[in-house]
Amino acid sequence: VEEDDARSPTLQRLSKTVFVSRRSAISDGNHEDKPGYGTARAPCFVWEPTEAWVDGGAAFALDDAVAYYERGEPVEADRNLPWFWMDQRADVLHVDAARAPDGYEVRLKNASRADALAVGDASHRVYVRDVLFYGATCCGAGPSTSSLTSQDLRVLRSRFLFAPKEGVRVKTTKQTKRGGTPYAAFVNNTVEFSEGALMYKGTGATIRGNYLAFNSFEARGSYTLDNMAQRSVVTDNTLFYNGDKGGHFSWARGHRVRRNLVIGQDFLGPRFDAAVFHALTGAQDDLVIERNWVLGPSLVSFARLDTASSTPPEDAGRYTTIKHNVHVGLGLTTKGYNHTVEHNTGSRFLQVEAWKVITNHNYATVARFNAHSEVASRASTAAHGAIPGLAALNLCDDLRVCNPDNATAPASLARQLRPLTNGV
Repeated sequence: VEEDDARSPTLQRLSKTVFVSRRSAISDGNHEDKPGYGTARAPCFVWEPTEAWVDGGAAFALDDAVAYYERGEPVEADRNLPWFWMDQRADVLHVDAARAPDGYEVRLKNASRADALAVGDASHRVYVRDVLFYGATCCGAGPSTSSLTSQDLRVLRSRFLFAPKEGVRVKTTKQTKRGGTPYAAFVNNTVEFSEGALMYKGTGATIRGNYLAFNSFEARGSYTLDNMAQRSVVTDNTLFYNGDKGGHFSWARGHRVRRNLVIGQDFLGPRFDAAVFHALTGAQDDLVIERNWVLGPSLVSFARLDTASSTPPEDAGRYTTIKHNVHVGLGLTTKGYNHTVEHNTGSRFLQVEAWKVITNHNYATVARFNAHSEVASRASTAAHGAIPGLAALNLCDDLRVCNPDNATAPASLARQLRPLTNGV
């Protein structure tokens, strides 16, 4: 390990091209460590100065750019600054002509033209195909009259680069209800380096084959795939280092969330009371989360079946299926009743027994064939703090907790799930 670069308060250099984020630069919102973070050290990434937008050995040089352009302070000669800089607070663009390339062009987003295409009242069968959106987005705020819905809105094979803060909006109705609304689709699109990601509204929507990367860092949003919809099919998407606190939001019942790859959700974000797949109480009915790969580093959970502090037992969430998922560096939390959790492999599994009004969470929940490095129950009344419900044929660090009816397993398997002690 080389000597720390003291000039960067957020980065530590490990080699010429590999940097890590300093632990002191990772905000946890002044809360205790989140169970399930599961990373032994700060996240690493490769930085190649000769191929980046800032040349030189100073990673990003953002602090120097603020000092030089915004405060007018001198900067050491070896600090390689970007040749232009946008002061967001003052709404001023600075250009250093001496550093700029010949014939440079700087484009600014025009807020009045954020939506290159807006779909309004009673606009039926609108298909947006193979369009390149540069600093702009689609498709407006949707219908403005409740009775004038737009039938069948689809965005297909398009690319959004530097989209404005609203992100991409695909809405077929003004109504906010958990009943039926017209169909919408967002399929095989790319959204990159944008201020916002996706918001969709439409029953049975298809969200498939999309790539969303490095979005929502300017102003962190709630969810990368935000929605007011029910029974959507969310499948085969890639979410890569997005700044939103959560991935997909289950707002109403019946979503199918399958075969998605999610890495680094809420990257370096301060908020953690959320999840990559987050389901409200009323959205857990018939929700299926299966065959997803979700990897850290992240301070949010992999999946979270939530309950409000005032929810009585009769209104608790029920009947969610979570199976065949891999979640490393993120935990799984279940509340409610009658859930099925099977064939998952991951870092941590928290199955709540008592919280706030409800004292028998996970009654009749089935947890089988899972392998987790750590399993726990909140407010367990069972011996050894075992998880509630029917728990059998699981593997974890303490089989009395995750597999209380048969607390044995081959030593060769159980040993693989125990935390390392002094690296052994």
